[in-house]
Amino acid sequence: MVNADEKPESQASLGGRRLGLSQAVTRALGTRLASDAPAWRWRTCCIGALLATGSSVLHAFTLSHAAPIVAVGMAAMIVACLFCAYGLWMYDTMRDWVRVGVMNIVMIGVHLRITGGHHHRGSISEAVTPTSGPAAMAVATGVAILEVALAVAVLLYRTRRYPAQLVVVANGEA
Repeated sequence: MVNADEKPESQASLGGRRLGLSQAVTRALGTRLASDAPAWRWRTCCIGALLATGSSVLHAFTLSHAAPIVAVGMAAMIVACLFCAYGLWMYDTMRDWVRVGVMNIVMIGVHLRITGGHHHRGSISEAVTPTSGPAAMAVATGVAILEVALAVAVLLYRTRRYPAQLVVVANGEA
């Protein structure tokens, strides 16, 4: 028989108050989102951080198959992806979402340049695609597209209400 005062071990508590899953994970992993932040905000920053971490894992997976000069660029992208994931997980600011969106737009452009267009002997496309295959590039490009879509959605949602001064200036009535 279970005592009514005892809580199961799977439930985290704070001062006798039961925490939800998102609040328990937030507390355990040390994210700095406000405790009164809505659950959707916590979930979107987690999804963004997981996608950015997934991008870094994909780059790490193909790192050993690339030419040395391409490997340096991919190592830089691993660091950049982890930096964005950290920013989204810990702070979830507009700057972090803009950084994620811009970095992934650039990454999509680089991936399209590498995998498409003219294939000349000794080009960068031969330095990446023969051993890693186009499948890894396609998955990485797909993850980048998802990250851009999420970043655009978050930025549009957060900036949907403009102060009256900005609307007046935008209409040329200033």
